[in-house]
Amino acid sequence: MPSAAVETSTSMLQAHILFLKCCMYTQTRIDDMICSSEIHSLKHTLSRFQILHEDQSRSKLKNRNAQGRLDCISNSAWVTWDVSEGALGYDVMAREVGGHNTSCTTTSSPCNIPDLKCGTHYDFHVTAVNKHCRSNHSTFELETGPCALTSITAVTQCNSDTILAEWEMKENTPLYLVTAEGHDQTLISCNSSSNSCVLPDISCGMHYSIIVSTSSDKCSSLRSPPKKIKTAPCVPDNVTVEATCEENGAAVTWGRSPVATSYQLTATGKDGHVASCNSSVNNCTLGDLHCGQTYNLSITASGDNCTSKPNTSSFRTVPCEPSGLAVDIDCETHSAMLSWGASEGAVEYFGCARSTDGDALYCDSTVTSCKIEGLGCGDIYNFSVEASNGVCNSSFSAPLWAGAAPCAPTVLNVRMQRIGQAHWAMMSWDNVNCSDVEYLMETTGRIQNNPQTLMQVSSYWLPRAYFEFPIPCSTAYNFTVRSRNSAGASEPSGAFTGVTVPCAPQHVKYTGDSVSAVLSWDASVFAVRYAVYNVSGEARVELCNTTGLSCQMTSFDPNATEVTASNAEGESIPNRDITGPVGARRRRDLQASGIYAHSDNNLEIPKVLNVTVSGVSLYVKWMTVKNATEYTVVIVEKQQTNQPPRMRTVEGHFFNETDLKPWTTYCFRLAAQNTISQSTYSRPMCRITGASQ
Repeated sequence: MPSAAVETSTSMLQAHILFLKCCMYTQTRIDDMICSSEIHSLKHTLSRFQILHEDQSRSKLKNRNAQGRLDCISNSAWVTWDVSEGALGYDVMAREVGGHNTSCTTTSSPCNIPDLKCGTHYDFHVTAVNKHCRSNHSTFELETGPCALTSITAVTQCNSDTILAEWEMKENTPLYLVTAEGHDQTLISCNSSSNSCVLPDISCGMHYSIIVSTSSDKCSSLRSPPKKIKTAPCVPDNVTVEATCEENGAAVTWGRSPVATSYQLTATGKDGHVASCNSSVNNCTLGDLHCGQTYNLSITASGDNCTSKPNTSSFRTVPCEPSGLAVDIDCETHSAMLSWGASEGAVEYFGCARSTDGDALYCDSTVTSCKIEGLGCGDIYNFSVEASNGVCNSSFSAPLWAGAAPCAPTVLNVRMQRIGQAHWAMMSWDNVNCSDVEYLMETTGRIQNNPQTLMQVSSYWLPRAYFEFPIPCSTAYNFTVRSRNSAGASEPSGAFTGVTVPCAPQHVKYTGDSVSAVLSWDASVFAVRYAVYNVSGEARVELCNTTGLSCQMTSFDPNATEVTASNAEGESIPNRDITGPVGARRRRDLQASGIYAHSDNNLEIPKVLNVTVSGVSLYVKWMTVKNATEYTVVIVEKQQTNQPPRMRTVEGHFFNETDLKPWTTYCFRLAAQNTISQSTYSRPMCRITGASQ
């Protein structure tokens, strides 16, 4: 219950506050001097109220039943008391006449006062404390045990599990009891009738207090003062290693030892790299470790004179950045296949393609390749890859710049047209679906199908999808197109293979006269048919059309006659250079026109050894010809004289032609050639194909 003085002061305080509110907020004018006087009175009342409140708080803090007991092994005292209402803490003081003081502070009972002297009378005071005041102290007295045995020594070896205790013997003392108390309140003891005793089964990392007495009464009259000793630190335990990704290091922690004064940590990498750390606390951070390494970790704890055995473990560092990055861009799928070398310790990889405008595309994989999709045609990308061990990511690999170049055209066309006395090739192709694309046409060929007369033509880069240029007659050609834009150039397209319009027949001659004549000429390479025209009128009139090399003519005028050769690509320029009459002679009527106009008898005609038909395939084998480097095989479908022959160049001594028509007669001829000459063609040999399989 509050005292009457407190109740009175409270009432006065409330009255003063009410009047001040009136001074501050009422609309009725009140004299300022009255309000000032009221404020002075309020301060006085508040001061008085505070003093009364502190007196009341002090009156609640009362200590009762303070008492203590001696711990004779550690030479300390355990003090207990009843809890005091309103107390926030307690101060316990032990004071002896000579001035030696020792104390402890706690928030609750009990409290241990350490380091008491033996054989000493102490006054103990217990004081309750809160934020306002301190209570009157409660007192009691204790006398510690007498100091009888002196010169006690205790020794332990590093990493030993025993302590050797020694002392000076007293007369008429048959048995000594040695007791060691650990800081965790565990007890170990031994007894001896001599001046030494070995305490067994001691633990590492302990503070021990050791006394020697003559009986089980620890505070008997014959008792030593406590001897304090530390055992060797225990092997550090509870080791954890956490990677510090940014620093390429590791943060290491372990259990704290109560007796250790320092710790030594050493990390040795598989490549021999060593990182170490000395610390007075139970953690350490290692930095700048080598990437992709397994490090062996050793941690020891050191005390005053001893070092523990090491705790050993291992950990892996951040993976190294992948090397050997290669990029293969597929223009058709707008994707890029990334591949790289494996990174030690990596469990996952992340690929990145960053365009010049900052947009990024990603892929991830557990193997050393992954595909990035969605590339923009014409964009240039910075490709890189990083490795991860599930905790940390490596640095990105060295960047590799590559452009998503457009694909090459897939559809190619060729159209031959005659302009004046020359034939032009119109090369065209489909447009590529990409922005700002240019094209380059490239053509290679063999004029007169002769490997010694080669042709190579290319256009300039141009934005349109066609190109025209004059091309020689009787030429076999390959035609490709490449495309490009700012991201790069494509590979060449698939080749378009064809032949041009044949050249005009050469060495046109006739025998006979104007009434009846035989007109003949040399074969034109790639010609399928030949035509003879009379050009005496406004329009030319066809006199003969044949697949052979001669025509029988009537009413013949050599000055008004021209001869042309033709194939599927068109008709040659006409030849009006006709000579004659000449002596009559029989000419070969060739069914195939793919025979060279010039041959050389320096090379022998190849001798055919074997001709085999299997289904729609024709196999030919011949004897090799001295000085020949390659052979030309001409295959003609006998029933279709308007079809161009199949001409094949072979470096070996056999050839297999497939995809022939079933149940069809094919005739073939064979010639040997080298860089300077060609033999005469062999006589035609014919075979009938079988059924298609």
